[in-house]
Amino acid sequence: MAAQALSYDISGDAPIEVRDSPALDAIATIEKLKAEAAALAKTGDWRASVDKYDEVVKACDASGAIVAADFEAERVKERCYLQCLCNRSLCYYKLQEYEKAKELAQTAIDAHAKSRVVDDSGLAKCLFRRGQASLGLKDSRSAVDSIAEAIRIEEAQLAKGAPINDATMKAMQRELLRARHAAKADAKAASSKLKAQMGGFLKAGSKTLGDPKKERRELAATKIDCALKYVLEKGDKAKDDERIAPNYDKMIGDLVAARHEACSAKDTSNELGLTFAEGFVAFVASAPEADAGPDAEKYYARCADAIQSYWHLREELARTTADESELAPPCGIGDVAALECCAHSLMQLRRAGQARPFFEAYVEKADQAGPLMAYHNLPDSFLLQRGLPKMSDPDRRVSRWKHRAHAPRALFDGRTALCAICSEAGDIEDAIAHAEAALGHAAEDDEKLTAHKNMAFVLRKRADADGSSTKDEDLERAAAHENHAAAVEEAMKAKGEKVDEKTNRVEGSAAEDAFAGGPFASGSSEVQSVNADDDVMAEEVSAEDGGADE
Repeated sequence: MAAQALSYDISGDAPIEVRDSPALDAIATIEKLKAEAAALAKTGDWRASVDKYDEVVKACDASGAIVAADFEAERVKERCYLQCLCNRSLCYYKLQEYEKAKELAQTAIDAHAKSRVVDDSGLAKCLFRRGQASLGLKDSRSAVDSIAEAIRIEEAQLAKGAPINDATMKAMQRELLRARHAAKADAKAASSKLKAQMGGFLKAGSKTLGDPKKERRELAATKIDCALKYVLEKGDKAKDDERIAPNYDKMIGDLVAARHEACSAKDTSNELGLTFAEGFVAFVASAPEADAGPDAEKYYARCADAIQSYWHLREELARTTADESELAPPCGIGDVAALECCAHSLMQLRRAGQARPFFEAYVEKADQAGPLMAYHNLPDSFLLQRGLPKMSDPDRRVSRWKHRAHAPRALFDGRTALCAICSEAGDIEDAIAHAEAALGHAAEDDEKLTAHKNMAFVLRKRADADGSSTKDEDLERAAAHENHAAAVEEAMKAKGEKVDEKTNRVEGSAAEDAFAGGPFASGSSEVQSVNADDDVMAEEVSAEDGGADE
């Protein structure tokens, strides 16, 4: 065996022996590969550069156990990892492979949400890359939302006195302007197309084209009802033969065109409502009842993007709009159901960190409101006798959806998701609180079994923590929950019921893998700053590139 190379630090009073460090060797390899990738990017060889960045990412993944023992080395590795994830998106953007660029930018955003390294400027760059890719895909509205959010983060950094890269900020502002011009052009084109389609009305004798605002409201309501009608009638044998699957892609396209038109006409209320309708229809389209198949993930992504844009736009409009009804989701769907859709879409996309605030807002509002009356099951004569208005079929479908979103099963799913997210994030006290709340909502045996097992797991996790002051009590409580779970499991088997050992279990899985709840789940009631020289994005190449690329 070769002797280990030794060196000595003689800067102090006495020489200190310095030995090679496997962690530092791993970091040196990672940084060498990263420098090679950056050099390739400088020459414009984007294909070779992205291949090299892939090597860096793999090297970072492989070095996890080696650098874990060295705090500083681990942080350096994480920073390199986050930068390279974002830079891969840049490479594909330069190669005009915009779908791949957007996908990798989202991967980088998700990694920032989970990372222990806080790098807001790095996150802003990832959002910027997603916006550029969206613009390349002709999705100008999504581009505006992503780039505007990137600029907001950078401005917040500047307000705190943190250093930011001026070239990057200027590039973001330039791209935001370009995206807004594109959004206006898209809206104008959509408006012209609509007018051309409606031009025959005047020739047929109509003196007016009607009220465009009213037509936009009606379009959102019609598409939402069409989507709900199809999935809520699933399993109705009397209607199954007559069910015709909607063309969800066309429905979403119609809503996007109308949203662009509303944006061009400064019809902000309908722009908001149509943005929500786009996301809601996409969410319903992801359901097994909608026969989504392999397209489910595409619809989840569409829903998450649209409904996050809805909440962002709603926050902006709330500053100038006093009428709360103009901000609420269309068709009276309500905030509870709207939050639930976004939370579950993000969870299904394995973006647990982003899903968490939506789940938290969802369970808070749903708990405050409590269960809803199932008015949709009551005949009009019963409603009228009690001074309530009649309900149309679309109203009954919306009521059914809202009722499900407020039901104990839906809250059980929401609390279980939060338990999984918090447990994985290390927020064990919050995880226990959500597990206890989930147990309180559990009604069916499968829910009780899951809730007891999750309670036992998070209690044992707290007991295993160093310096736990409640270890004995936690272990005792965990054992009691395990006994309850065993009793429920035996009772289920005695009744011939199948025991699911995976779904919604917190133990042994990432949060996104553990959680499979939601409106369409089986059993649901229903349906630090980085040196510029180290970052390939730190300097601007040219105005035409629209980005802060090295």
